[in-house]
Amino acid sequence: MKRTKGLKLGKQAMVWVLALIAIMACVVLAACTSGGAATSSAAASGDAEASAAAEASASAEEEATASSEPEASASAEATQASAAPEPDQFGVITSDKWAEIYPNQYASYKLNSNNVPGYAGEYEEITANEPDETSVGLDVKTESSKKANFLADDQYPEIKVIGKGYGYAKYYTEPGGHTYSIWSIEHNGRLGDVRGGGTGGILACYACKTPQIHFDAENLGGAESWKIGELRPMAVASDVELKVNEEGEEISGWKQSATNGAGYYTENVSCANCHVNDNPNEMNIVRQDWKRVLGAAWENNSLDIPQSAMVCGQCHCDYSMALSKTDDEYSNGEPTSPYEADTDGTLSNMTPEKAYQFYNDHDIVDWTYASTGAKMLSIRHAEFEIYYVMEGGSQMRNTLNPVTGEKYDCADCHMGTKTADDGTEYTSHTWTSPLDDPEIAETCSSCHDGDIAAYVKEIQDRIDGRNHELGMRYADFIHKFEEKVATMQVPEGGTDEVLTLDEAFAAENGIDADKLAQLQEIQREACYYWNLPAADNSEGAHNQKLYTMCLDKLEELLNQGDEILGVTSSAADFEAWNAAQAQA
Repeated sequence: MKRTKGLKLGKQAMVWVLALIAIMACVVLAACTSGGAATSSAAASGDAEASAAAEASASAEEEATASSEPEASASAEATQASAAPEPDQFGVITSDKWAEIYPNQYASYKLNSNNVPGYAGEYEEITANEPDETSVGLDVKTESSKKANFLADDQYPEIKVIGKGYGYAKYYTEPGGHTYSIWSIEHNGRLGDVRGGGTGGILACYACKTPQIHFDAENLGGAESWKIGELRPMAVASDVELKVNEEGEEISGWKQSATNGAGYYTENVSCANCHVNDNPNEMNIVRQDWKRVLGAAWENNSLDIPQSAMVCGQCHCDYSMALSKTDDEYSNGEPTSPYEADTDGTLSNMTPEKAYQFYNDHDIVDWTYASTGAKMLSIRHAEFEIYYVMEGGSQMRNTLNPVTGEKYDCADCHMGTKTADDGTEYTSHTWTSPLDDPEIAETCSSCHDGDIAAYVKEIQDRIDGRNHELGMRYADFIHKFEEKVATMQVPEGGTDEVLTLDEAFAAENGIDADKLAQLQEIQREACYYWNLPAADNSEGAHNQKLYTMCLDKLEELLNQGDEILGVTSSAADFEAWNAAQAQA
């Protein structure tokens, strides 16, 4: 199968979420590396821009830095906390307020808007009719850059089968820049038209899209106050009617409809996501669920992981938006980490096996597969744990950067250090793939001989290629599972027949209750091990050992499923089915 997606380190894979969206960095407006500003900033995961956009960005950055004022003096920065700009109604100091103090960082931050999100189908029309009017979109281009639609036949059509019944099977394109985070969540197609009230999502979907929601929660007493029936958050205007749960309590806080955030939260991913709000010289984590996960690893750096990388990790990690059906601790709607119990600073629970067990122990289900009854999971982009922790982490994790003498962190490859025309060095806040930034790619030559792009492409072709191949086989397995257990039925309250689990029919085909339960668990677990590497944006480059382990496990699960069903699933059979569907 020929896929049109070009070489890059950024593919926003099925994030059944989030993303994501999604999304590709968590650090905004880091202080500069000279003149008294901070020396490091959190980075984005590889969110590759199209080559034309990259060229436009480079040109625009030269233009921006040429006209910038020199960086703030050390004395000005020393008193910055007391002379911080005025915050907005949530208490957030928005990115534009820092423009005069950090002109180079702010100019490079705005260049992320050249990385325009991709839109497909009906959402192309929405893009045209509702241009971005958020904090950065007013003065940059907002037309769609026609990025890849990952559901297309020449991309990853298996997603439409694996994720059937979930948002990622309906809408999933190549991602855009973080300066579109608010606009994207309100137009991305996975939640429906948030602005029009057609969403099935909850307000917590904004957790990685804006710092304002976290300040909103904190102003109201923190996460504990954002529970059903206890307190209406500021996001609920007097004219908004809240839904009620089965007990008649109003659904407020994190669990209220995502529609209530549209037009209310306006600041994209920006400074306060990743830095102390009134002092950008210090790193900060705004997502409290992630801070609880890190524990001592964040408080005293017990694992020697750069703070900036842990800041990136607060959104570039796996988490669930589903609510536990058995544990109140994970049912208030706040994003839930599968590593939540690990607070000793060792991150010992940050393994695929323990994460999957956490989801099972707390009965977390993203959606139920109607035709098989499998309780499915959607895995978000786990770049932090894949790069730093799982299976020992990346080989780059403990490699020293010959330029800085320190271990490589996210910023080294996805932000880089730039020099303004006045000679000032600063951390760029244009998040990109290192292959799309010649200056960053050049630093690779100190360790890698030859063409770094060719080196990375070989890894991606091998790892992501196998993920795609096994994904198609997994989709074929689901089809063959359906053939044994599902019939066309009209669901309760519906009008059209849909393929639905029929246990009597399954029994006729030799699938009794025990076998059915085994097959449902195989479908759920296989999704986890396919999705974990698929959702990482490096397509294999971050941690080859981890990806290989996951894909080996996926293959083992599919072999077990085939044996129970008495079939042979294959990518070739899926491709034949998909071709027949296209002709029909």
